[in-house]
Amino acid sequence: MLYKASLDSLAKFVSLAVLILFLCMGAFVIYKFDSSNPNEITFWAACLIPTFFLSIYFFCSLYAPQAYLVETDKIIIIRPIGLIDISFENISGIKLIDKSQFRTLIRTFGVGGLFGYYGYYYSSSIGKLTLYTTQRKNLVIIEQKVGRKVVLSPDDASLVLTLLTKLKN
Repeated sequence: MLYKASLDSLAKFVSLAVLILFLCMGAFVIYKFDSSNPNEITFWAACLIPTFFLSIYFFCSLYAPQAYLVETDKIIIIRPIGLIDISFENISGIKLIDKSQFRTLIRTFGVGGLFGYYGYYYSSSIGKLTLYTTQRKNLVIIEQKVGRKVVLSPDDASLVLTLLTKLKN
């Protein structure tokens, strides 16, 4: 069963604002380029800076979660690049959590709004987490037997019931 993961309004705003910022910065560098002045940055630097910014934007979009697919023996996190499988054999618990438990969420290596919220985070109340979320509601935490905790945010919170049913079987 497929569960979509759409962006919340903050993630949409951040994604659009970062795109506008990167385009403006790139346009400014190209506009300020003066080929007659040898002290100015070179043509290649003027081209590479906007390319660098847009490549960051592009790669963040590739790693953002799009949907969650529940199969008979695993859940798959669907991203444009690289699917992530979590086998039901490795899951020790599944539950819905309230976003109030994330008041002290610290991003250790991840993205906080550009096409979602994903990567490695730390919460003082929960511990180390790996987020594959696109919104700040319907948060589902999957605790694995190895101690790893994964957080998902499907549009439909019935994913928890589906996962619990599959986990019992």
